[in-house]
Amino acid sequence: MVRVWRVGVTALAGRMGRALVRAIVAHPELQLAAAIGRCGADYLGEDAGRLAGVHALGLPVTADLVGALADLDVLIEFGPVEAALAHVAACVAAAKPVVVGTTGFSVAQRAELENASRHIPLVLAPNMSVGVNVLLAFLPAITAALGEGYDVEIVEAHHRHKMDAPSGTALALGRAVAVGRGQTWTISSVWIAMPFPAPGWPAVSALRRCAARTWSVNIRYGWRGPESGWS
Repeated sequence: MVRVWRVGVTALAGRMGRALVRAIVAHPELQLAAAIGRCGADYLGEDAGRLAGVHALGLPVTADLVGALADLDVLIEFGPVEAALAHVAACVAAAKPVVVGTTGFSVAQRAELENASRHIPLVLAPNMSVGVNVLLAFLPAITAALGEGYDVEIVEAHHRHKMDAPSGTALALGRAVAVGRGQTWTISSVWIAMPFPAPGWPAVSALRRCAARTWSVNIRYGWRGPESGWS
C-alpha cells in the first residue's frame, strides 16, 4: 500500500505557497493537511484550495501552526525569514521534519537552522529546482577547468516583489564558483533594477573571448521529479 504523506504549507497567500498547494493536490502520494497563513491576515478561514486556485479542499487556512503540527508528517516553509525561523523552532519543539525554501538568512540565522537540524530532519536549499541544483553541482568543475583567466559574473532578474537581493540562488552560484577556484566567497558588486535579456544569466568570460552558460528553469515547478510524471 502506498503511503500518503500529510504535508503542511506555510505562507499560503504567497506565490510559492499557492504553487505548493497546487502541486500537492496533483500528487497521489501527498495530502495537504495544514494550510498556514499570517496572523491577522484577511484570508484566514478561507478554503486553502480555492485560495490556491484549485477546487475546494475543505481545509481552512489557519494561523495556528503549533496546533496543526501534531497531524503532519512534514512542513514546507517558504515564508519570510523571521516567520520561517519561528516555524522551524515550532517544528523542533514538535519533533517534526521541515523543508525550508526561504532565502535571505544572515550568517547567525543560518547557524540557528544548522542547530535545529541536529534535532529534526531539516532540508534547507536556496533553490528547489532540479536544473539549478544540477548547475550548482557542476559549476565548481566548470570554473576550475576554465581557470583564473576567466572572470565570473552572476546576473539575475526577478519580479518586483522579490524580498532579498542578491537571491539565495545567486549566492549559491557564487559559493560554487568560489569552491571551484579555491577562493573565499565575497561579493564584489551588486546592481539593482537593471534590464536583463533572460531570467538568469551566469556568465564566464575572458578578454576577447566569452564562454556563456545560460539556464532557463520554471522555478515554481522545476523541482518536480520525472518519476512522478511531472515535468
